[in-house]
Amino acid sequence: MAMASVRAAEDPVSSVQRSLRHLGFYYAEPTGKVDEETRSAIKRFQIRNDLKITGETDIETLQALTRAAAANPRPIDTTAPAPSVRERAAGTEIGDREFLQTLRASDDSHAPVDAPVRPAPIAEPPPPAQPPSPPQPRTVARPARPPSPPDRPSDELPPAKAAGFVQNYLRAAQGPRPDEEISFFADHVDYFDSGRVPRRFVAQDQISYYRRWPNREFTLVGAPQVVSSDGHRATVRFRMRYKVSNGPDRASGITENVLRLQQEDDRLKIIGIQERKTRD
Repeated sequence: MAMASVRAAEDPVSSVQRSLRHLGFYYAEPTGKVDEETRSAIKRFQIRNDLKITGETDIETLQALTRAAAANPRPIDTTAPAPSVRERAAGTEIGDREFLQTLRASDDSHAPVDAPVRPAPIAEPPPPAQPPSPPQPRTVARPARPPSPPDRPSDELPPAKAAGFVQNYLRAAQGPRPDEEISFFADHVDYFDSGRVPRRFVAQDQISYYRRWPNREFTLVGAPQVVSSDGHRATVRFRMRYKVSNGPDRASGITENVLRLQQEDDRLKIIGIQERKTRD
């Protein structure tokens, strides 16, 4: 019997999980319960098959799942270690529309990530010239105080600060200790396709990623762009070249990344992270 067939003797959720696992979208053992891992797997399948991204098994998704599993009868290597959430995100190549749709869905409090950087405010025209004042008694003039440089708007994250944060984050991410990278994250994070998770989830996933790829190199491609900023939060977009290896196993490419940052005391913390592999 084909893997995609919905068997009467099997729980429908387990059948969906087995089909998703067969196709490489679900990485756990079937449980028969619709949990966050199952919803994330459904979203990954919907993204790759140009379906509406809901995380739910609607009729269109079930039909596409049945067709895809029937067309891919190869067995699954269940002994292979499951990749981390971070690794799966970096290895998924999706189009601009799906990537931006995912980012907008995870951040409804900021401008769209494809919006231009906010331009500087336009200066008001000078007031019309006033008629000359009548002569005044002569007094000793004090030296004029040089004008102060205009302050940067308080609701905007300086690009230099954003760039420095990204560089420090990437430097920590290629170091030997995962806790150095984990310290950049807030207590709760919108983490790739896993939704909002606590930092301990991020820690577990990062440890898994470090074990999978003990040698890592990350390099910025161009300057980070501050997409939006409101004083306490900001969205930063950047491209990164990665090279990772583990013995003979190697992977490399360029990813586009979006970090959502929040000011906590005197430090910036990551409250959201998205990544996709580019096609160039």
